[in-house]
Amino acid sequence: MSIFGATALCVRLAAGLLAASAVPPASVSVTRDLVYGEDPTLQSLDVYSQEGEVHLPVVVFIHGGGWAEGDKGVHLRKGSFFVHAGFVYVTLNYRLSPAVTHPAHAEDVARALGWVREHIADYGGDPTRIFLLGHSAGAQLAALVATDPRYLALAGLKVEDVRGVALLDGSGYDLVTRVPLSRGWSRTMYLQAFGSDPKVWADASPVRHIEKGRPLPPFLLFHIDARRASATQAVLLASAVNAAGGSAEVVPVTGRNHATIVKRLGLPGDPVGAQLLRWMRARLR
Repeated sequence: MSIFGATALCVRLAAGLLAASAVPPASVSVTRDLVYGEDPTLQSLDVYSQEGEVHLPVVVFIHGGGWAEGDKGVHLRKGSFFVHAGFVYVTLNYRLSPAVTHPAHAEDVARALGWVREHIADYGGDPTRIFLLGHSAGAQLAALVATDPRYLALAGLKVEDVRGVALLDGSGYDLVTRVPLSRGWSRTMYLQAFGSDPKVWADASPVRHIEKGRPLPPFLLFHIDARRASATQAVLLASAVNAAGGSAEVVPVTGRNHATIVKRLGLPGDPVGAQLLRWMRARLR
């Protein structure tokens, strides 16, 4: 593992954070800063696993931040939550705007998935049972990688290897309709990441890559109930998936906002985390 610049450490995590898990508390091995590209900071990932376990399903988390900020290590609790629920958890960084624009972000996610395919068995994970989980900008990236076949091909993965895609309050699934409606800081954010060419917006839009007869993983789309943009975009994506013969479910979330839907994921009593685990486990049968 040293060739990837890894710094391995084991941490004992508080049992109180794991009350909702069916797996008894145990140590979680955290291997940080595994490099999948040329940039050791922005093209790197962390792996959370449980020592001695093998062939576990894998959750790959893609952070938000408007394609311009964010970090893989911000929400450490999720690693504990998923490991003690019986998964290997991977959280990744990717290059950020304005230094790069589309398709660099999605290409980085694909390269990270390629790393997962090659190496996750070393951490007890099964590369044929991967779930993608993204928040905000990360939700757009997770959806794009799952719907545009170029990205899974770049990762050396098949659609069947992705058991499901769970999206947390994304609002960029169809940039062709979203960008013209944006104003102020949000418009600046979209233009910084995707430029001003509608053809690029279409290329970066998961909705625009869905075709009847093309295989798709199942989708679970959470959105804040009072956030119109994410609700509209979730329905657009889910409708396209279902119309193409796939499976997509939209879940409005009350009592959360755009930030707390991901910050509180994994806390005892969190309904989003509980529903997410049920949905993923149902796709492992």
